[in-house]
Amino acid sequence: MFQLLFYLFFWNRYYQKHKEKSTFNHKLTINKIGLIHAFSSVVLTLLFFITDNYWLLDDIYYVSTSYFLYDIYHLIKSKQSISNYTLIIHHCIAIYSLDWIFYPTWAMAILDLLSMAELSNIPGYFTYYFKKKSNTKKQESITNFMILCQTIVYFSVRVVYFPTILFTYDISKYPIQFHIFLGLLYIMGLIWSWKLIGQSRQIIINKCYNPQLKLN
Repeated sequence: MFQLLFYLFFWNRYYQKHKEKSTFNHKLTINKIGLIHAFSSVVLTLLFFITDNYWLLDDIYYVSTSYFLYDIYHLIKSKQSISNYTLIIHHCIAIYSLDWIFYPTWAMAILDLLSMAELSNIPGYFTYYFKKKSNTKKQESITNFMILCQTIVYFSVRVVYFPTILFTYDISKYPIQFHIFLGLLYIMGLIWSWKLIGQSRQIIINKCYNPQLKLN
């Protein structure tokens, strides 16, 4: 419980420190917190895979659980939308699934799934940042480039890599909750990948019809 409160305090303190600045932007600050969480999750999980140090599981669990709870809090406070409802459901599923990492039989597959999911999210945080900061043609070109990168990474992980988990691990021994979680995560990945592919397609079309523009 102490670790959970500690990390909740950390996320909130980071948010409040940014809130004190005159340049404060709520959505960009939440975006930064999401990036820190994604990067931390990937690094901690990688360290666990390398060292096989089960003490790291506590940090992996509490870093992510606290982040998801903190993000749910802000999602509830913000203007309600289908996107927000989807994220809240996603976070609740993730929190529930994190409990299973303490069971050696199921830990590896779930950690693999969660860490790769966070890895696929990282380009999206940069894309969002550049979208909000795109005031010039050069910055807009960077945004378009990041969207293309995000599409490649996200599609490769969520649509191509995730099904390989079925063959890497014998998930027939896993609880039904894991199958539901994997199925929901894959469906969300397909939907968002389709949206990203549409954006990337439009960028490429614009580039072809406007060769003087750089990825714009």
